Amino acid sequence: MTSGSLRLRLILIYALAVSIALSLAGLGVYWRFQRHVETLMLREFDAHFEQLASALTFDGDGKLQVEGSLSDPRFEKQLGGMYWQID
Repeated sequence: MTSGSLRLRLILIYALAVSIALSLAGLGVYWRFQRHVETLMLREFDAHFEQLASALTFDGDGKLQVEGSLSDPRFEKQLGGMYWQID
């Protein structure tokens, strides 16, 4: 047996264990961040929906109209990135 074989095996086992731990930690951070972003977006969409639903009224002809302006200026700007439509 060579004198460095035990040391080499321990280094390889340590490197493998660290690689597995870092991979699992990276996956955990990725999944957690993805859930966080999805939750934020859903909350924002819910808030916009509630605001829009509360601002809708019927005019004299029975057509829907928005009373006032919405809080997010992207709804008012053309190509602003936020749109809504009622079918």
